[in-house]
Amino acid sequence: MASNHGYRGPGRRKQGSAAALLLPVVVSLCLIALLTAGGAALSLRQSRQTGAAAEGGKEESNSSGEAARFQTQPETEAEAESAEDAGTAGTAVEPESEEETEDLEALAASDFAAVKETLTELLAQDSDVFSNSSVNFETARQAVLAVDGDHLTGDDLQLYQVLLDHMNSEENAYSLRGDDSMIGQPLSAFGDSGLDRFRTLLSYYTGSDTDPDTARQRMADELNGAYQDIVNLNAGDSSLAGQAAAANRTTASSAYLYATVTASSDPLKLACAPFSLESGWQEYALLRTYATDDSLSDSMKMYMQCYTRVYYALYGLVDISVNYGNWQLSDVQSICTSYFGAVSADYVQNLYNSVVSAPGELAGASLMYLELDFIRQTLENNMADYTEQYFINFLFGNGPASVRVYDGWIGLTAGFSAVPETAAPTEADPAAAADTAAATTADAAATAADTTAATAADATAATAAATAADTTAATAASEATAAPADGVAL
Repeated sequence: MASNHGYRGPGRRKQGSAAALLLPVVVSLCLIALLTAGGAALSLRQSRQTGAAAEGGKEESNSSGEAARFQTQPETEAEAESAEDAGTAGTAVEPESEEETEDLEALAASDFAAVKETLTELLAQDSDVFSNSSVNFETARQAVLAVDGDHLTGDDLQLYQVLLDHMNSEENAYSLRGDDSMIGQPLSAFGDSGLDRFRTLLSYYTGSDTDPDTARQRMADELNGAYQDIVNLNAGDSSLAGQAAAANRTTASSAYLYATVTASSDPLKLACAPFSLESGWQEYALLRTYATDDSLSDSMKMYMQCYTRVYYALYGLVDISVNYGNWQLSDVQSICTSYFGAVSADYVQNLYNSVVSAPGELAGASLMYLELDFIRQTLENNMADYTEQYFINFLFGNGPASVRVYDGWIGLTAGFSAVPETAAPTEADPAAAADTAAATTADAAATAADTTAATAADATAATAAATAADTTAATAASEATAAPADGVAL
């Protein structure tokens, strides 16, 4: 997918740096070689911190900070009275009777059935019909906008919500598509207009309204946490790094593959899936594959997940820091050296080029996993009978959908009962095979840097990222050094 999407709206990035965000850790030679050749991902321990950065760290935990995102602020008595007065100031409207409601719902369902048929036919003729680049997009969009969504229920309502959110997102992101004025340099070099574009891209790729400053902080926290876990694991068993090469995987087990979990998804919803959903899910899938691999010791399971998390977090952090945080090539060199040891100039240059040529793609993959993991944690924390299969059904039975739509389905403001129903878990529930520790600590999946790049639609980014990984794999062992004493500032 081309990276020339439009503005979401006005906004400025926060100035300054957070010098203590990145934890310096000494990386073993074997781990460096493995990291540069293999996996990438983040951590299920991290909850989304939306609002935490903007509030100056008022929330003391990820989970508490994120829970607030779903909660409406209680009204004061004056506000409540004002709202009541405003609602009764005009002509009173009689509520619909039960019979009238049923009639309107039946009519809406009948009309929507015709819309679904039209959209299905358009999709069969044009696989890009839900992209604004398609000549048929406006026809599809107008068909959705004409729907009486207020009286849809059940599956029809869910599909309508997916379609409407996607159409709005696609329309918003299209205003600058085809404008090549910001090609060839980091978006941060173009001032506020470049930052606005990156904000739009990140929202478009994930279907999330998490702002880039908050996303950047979360990626830095994820990188630090995963690296510290590696250090702790190595302290307990120094042989893990040497065993990692044999345990490395580039694809998830078949039960977790994106093609598997979306096999029964509604084709219309699948066609509207956010750009980064597949790459975010792939990260989850590979981490879960490690967690349920009985051929690995518990320590090795954790080790493989941690080094995978490091890769995804670092790549996402570089993307967002170059295009939104004004990092230069030397800053990319510094962070790679801090976490991978000495790496070649080609590796750094290729990574830098990949994020400049396709801004937001690697950051979108990293953020999407964090968003999905927050959804999983929310479901697990609020359901006594939670299973992983419920989570999969929620994402791909009710969806695929944007993060905004998923959040609405969780519906914490209205009570947890607002979560849409999903099919009952099957006997093949992957979580049943995992022990409690693995199920708690390993909840994501990722592939190597080449897998991350391969999921990006932009061929330039894919080639550059894959080249970077291959180059480093060949040279890292001979160039490895200890991490510097000082961390890299954001």
